[in-house]
Amino acid sequence: MPSSRTRAAALACACALALSAGAAAPPGKTLSVADAVDRSFFGEDLPETLAWLPDGSAFLYHRPSAEGRPAAIVACGTDELSRSVVLAEAQLMEALALGEVSETPDMDRFTLSPSGRFLLVPAGSAAVLWDRVANAPAGVLSGLGESPDLAWSPDETRLAYATGGDLWVVSRESGDKRRVAQGEPPLVTCGEADWLYGEELDLDRAFWWSPDGKALAYFRFDETGVPTYPLLDQAELDPEVKPQFYPKPGEKNPRVTLEVVRLEPAGAGAVVAAESGEGYLARATWLPSSRAIAYQLLDRRQVKLSLVLFDLGSGERRLLLEETSPTWVNVLDEPRFFGRRPGFLWRSERDGFAHLYACSLDGSAPVQLTSGPWVVDELLEGDEKGGFAYVAGNRESPIEKHVYRVDLKGRAAVRLTEQAGWHEAEFSPTSAHFLDTRSRAGTPATLHLVETASRRSRTGLEPPGPQLAEYGFSA
Repeated sequence: MPSSRTRAAALACACALALSAGAAAPPGKTLSVADAVDRSFFGEDLPETLAWLPDGSAFLYHRPSAEGRPAAIVACGTDELSRSVVLAEAQLMEALALGEVSETPDMDRFTLSPSGRFLLVPAGSAAVLWDRVANAPAGVLSGLGESPDLAWSPDETRLAYATGGDLWVVSRESGDKRRVAQGEPPLVTCGEADWLYGEELDLDRAFWWSPDGKALAYFRFDETGVPTYPLLDQAELDPEVKPQFYPKPGEKNPRVTLEVVRLEPAGAGAVVAAESGEGYLARATWLPSSRAIAYQLLDRRQVKLSLVLFDLGSGERRLLLEETSPTWVNVLDEPRFFGRRPGFLWRSERDGFAHLYACSLDGSAPVQLTSGPWVVDELLEGDEKGGFAYVAGNRESPIEKHVYRVDLKGRAAVRLTEQAGWHEAEFSPTSAHFLDTRSRAGTPATLHLVETASRRSRTGLEPPGPQLAEYGFSA
């Protein structure tokens, strides 16, 4: 699923293009600066957080408050696009009061449990749990630290989060917390991406549940010897200078290790699966069996990227593939491992353009699934049962983005988005539908529900604002 940052960037791009069209506005309808920067002026502000139910029957989104309408989390069914409120703002505030929590909830950062039964809404150092089946609060987790990023366990009995340099697990039912990895801040932290990895490698989370929920993998960052740089924190009422670990070219990088801790029995030590050395541990991905984990090791010059498999049982490390370049290797996606067949999908720039490849676990040559002078921007979904992968790319135009269905046997990619413009897609777990956020120059973004097989598109959320023609805009 694309991040809220990706969705916000796409919407900002659409607004910027729309403003460029305003030069032709007729007299009497001049677009003011205040209206131009109001994201809801030309219509409903599209949700930045979307979550599909596991069976693909509906998707959930946050509806912000408006005049005469409270904020809520809403479910929209794929059959008739019928909408129903799942969690209203008043219900959320009542649950927080019962839990004796006075912090402000952040409804647009809600997450859905793997089965789709529970909603989690963060509120500062706390979080509200809501049972969708019972339509009642399921508890309030408190004392979690500063704005923790909570991740559900696959069996949804626990949640993991990193705060204060440590990695924790909290019980959904009891709220009991257990520290599973301890750091020594500020030099050593566990599960929290440092500035270098967040900024340069786009890593926003540094811990991962195993598919069976019995283990956690995490990055351990050791900044010993890494130089600091003074940065002014202007977010505070009284700004102050804070030292930031900031390695410049030739200076020492943080030492990062990939570690795996088994949650049962309690107190079991962590296994070191990989070390960064002078380079970078860019990504880590569990295999579906939970018996092995793959990691990406990038050298310091960033001209060689190695994908390595670590077997937790034997401790064996095996090279799956390498990406090399005389100039630069980009870190693209994580490998998408198949559940039924031995292999994975991989995005690579080895032929000069980013394309999709099918790879095996035996180290044999990857099979190229897309090709040509265009770029596959993102692997959206893999439908192993149907024999397809779904990607986003720019085959038709470098200033457009479309969704394509790729046959895993290597047949030509089929374009699924018909209208010209920029499309951001989020597929349902069954791949039967996808949500298409569609925009183009002069047209604010709209959200459409598309049936994958037939390509039939229905409007999900469309701006009901002033007529664009009144301001000289045209589609």
